[in-house]
Amino acid sequence: MVFTRDDIKQLIDIFALNPEESLRLLMIAGYIPDPGSIPLFPGDLRAIASPWLQSLTFPALVFDGLKYVRVWNGYMEALYGLNQCSMGPIHWLDYLFAPLFQQRVSVRWETLIVQQLREFYFATLPLAQEPAYPRLLAQLKEKHGNEFVRLWEAVLNDILSNPTQTPIHLAQSMLYWQSNQATLEFVITHKPIAPMLSLWVLVPHGMLGQYTLQQVLAGTTAEPLYFRP
Repeated sequence: MVFTRDDIKQLIDIFALNPEESLRLLMIAGYIPDPGSIPLFPGDLRAIASPWLQSLTFPALVFDGLKYVRVWNGYMEALYGLNQCSMGPIHWLDYLFAPLFQQRVSVRWETLIVQQLREFYFATLPLAQEPAYPRLLAQLKEKHGNEFVRLWEAVLNDILSNPTQTPIHLAQSMLYWQSNQATLEFVITHKPIAPMLSLWVLVPHGMLGQYTLQQVLAGTTAEPLYFRP
């Protein structure tokens, strides 16, 4: 039998499936969940993210649909200090504009910001009509002022002037970590893991990068996982 998306939604309602079960059923039928169609609660986040993040040996984090950082592993904390950013919800762009991150990437910061703003634009298009989206943009403009406005408008103008552009491929995107001892380049790999949740893993570029990461993280005592509301 061929099941339509509406058929699947009815089955989810009839059997009162939880988010993980709903996701599995949708994926078996070959569908991606509609944005916001399956609510996700903190307990669900722990159940979904913990097995993934605790088994990874590279820095990794989980985003929701609007690019708020929901959970990250100890390797990510050791290198990027997300826990030092704020005690409330952390938005990825807020963190990228933070002085701590600018110190981590040094002269490559503006190029990286433009790249990440493009990724944010395309990744959040499904939620552009949600009330939370314009509120988020207003908060980013208020927090980061003219610098954010200048870079965001430059990205929008570039996208609008080239309407055939395709969304950025995360595998082509890089993040950096720099100190007096080492410079690390990471390729971003991406995988959807639940409705409106995506896993990012920072894979060191090349075998030398992986060896350098092992040396940098040797003896780290960071906690396995960090969660934020």
